[in-house]
Amino acid sequence: MAKFSFHKEVWLLKDTQWLSDRKLAWEPIEYQLLCESAVNKNQISAMRRYFIKGEWTEGSEYAPSLDTRMRWCPAISRAYFGEMVSEAKTQYETQYLRETLVKSVMKVVPEEFMSLDDWHRRLTLYQWVVDNEVEYTNKQIEFNSFQVRAFPLETSKANRNDFSKLYLHWVADWLHTLNSNQYQGFIILLPFWFTSLRYMDESIFEWDQNVKTLNQLFIYIRHFIPEHSCHAASQAKKEFVTEFLKCVEKYGLSLVRMTELWEEAAQNKEDESVGREVRSLPLTSDNLETRLEDAFYNTYICDYKSKPDPVFIIHEAMESLGLCEQKYNKSDIKLVDISNVLTSEFKSELCHDTVHAYHVCFQLSPFYIGSEKLTVYQNIFVLVDNNNNLKVIMTESSALRNVVCNSRIFSSRRLFLMDTLREEHGLGFKRYLNYTHDDSDPNSIPPEPEEYLTYLKLLDIPFEDKDYSIFIYGAYGLQYGVDDQFKVVDGPSYSDFVSKVIKSGHPQ
Repeated sequence: MAKFSFHKEVWLLKDTQWLSDRKLAWEPIEYQLLCESAVNKNQISAMRRYFIKGEWTEGSEYAPSLDTRMRWCPAISRAYFGEMVSEAKTQYETQYLRETLVKSVMKVVPEEFMSLDDWHRRLTLYQWVVDNEVEYTNKQIEFNSFQVRAFPLETSKANRNDFSKLYLHWVADWLHTLNSNQYQGFIILLPFWFTSLRYMDESIFEWDQNVKTLNQLFIYIRHFIPEHSCHAASQAKKEFVTEFLKCVEKYGLSLVRMTELWEEAAQNKEDESVGREVRSLPLTSDNLETRLEDAFYNTYICDYKSKPDPVFIIHEAMESLGLCEQKYNKSDIKLVDISNVLTSEFKSELCHDTVHAYHVCFQLSPFYIGSEKLTVYQNIFVLVDNNNNLKVIMTESSALRNVVCNSRIFSSRRLFLMDTLREEHGLGFKRYLNYTHDDSDPNSIPPEPEEYLTYLKLLDIPFEDKDYSIFIYGAYGLQYGVDDQFKVVDGPSYSDFVSKVIKSGHPQ
């Protein structure tokens, strides 16, 4: 059974708490490995033994690779790395090892699947890989008795180990993915990427995907939209954008086409298409296209158990974020019959065939929408179900067909609003979304391993696993401007409802 000489220093097998924690840390890694069809049970078993006990069978086809053993070592130091890398028997193995490790520094994966789970480990690994280099260079250095490049990945190559292209695609993914890992190496590798550009040539632009990704990255940076601080990488992304702009000033962009794309991104109003793709056909019950998929994604609901006025809280949050310029007035809130726009399934959930709700809509600002050519409204409904539970529903509506729901600006602002309401005001809005719903097993989440990454992405905004929507219609669920859409009904004013029902904490 093979072990490192420092085995007892880092695998504390006689410490029961350490061993218990180590076994728990293995569980999400094993789950991810099960998602990968290329990994068989014998390999997983061998990996588990190494991860928990620090042992492997030398020469076994199932033994974890050297780079895996390095990444999964419980403690990190440059001295430990030195001993591990001495196992590499050829120059190719040494070079491949360093390439794999620098990918690990910047790899974009969900936190629970990352074997390097703290910044100290990544920083130590980074320092070991670059060995005090501060810029990208192709010069040869003596490393583990072999001659290798100073920086471990080539550039301007067609293969998958091209550093410049790997960095470009991974950093674009990292910026727009909400569940990004905060412990990433993109910021510290920025100088290497900028100085690697002098080794590249214009052939990179022969691949449409490279141009598309580069254009997307530059737009994200030049028109950066921050995430709410509740997201792990929100601060790191701000720092990355700041450092990227500094590097542009310091190093410039070596390639002519890249400079052109950078300048185009400054002028690019990415959501002009939102204003262009408007169909003047008004939305009515006769011509409305039913698109439940969009209704799933654009309607939000929460159970409300606080005492303050929920409409006031939502409006205040929208106003503070610059998403709404309209003033709040309780007299604008009407008690209406919304039965005709609700699905029969949702009405059954409420145990009501006839559903009355307090309703108001606020016009959204151009800052929120990303276009001054559109008029979109935020609808808010406050209602009581058959069990005297208060529910608040939010969804958008528009007088015209448009594609604002596909806008990056609109989607990002809406997510920030939902995060603000949840984190700062206790309004935990969710979507109804049919993901794994099964009548025989309604609690079917989490799904099978092969679907788990998709499931995590959907969890950016929490959802209830339902096979029906709340509203019957369309991309926004409602039809703004249809005169007979809602019928005003008799009942207490919203002011009375707030003072007598919400503040008392006893809905009637």
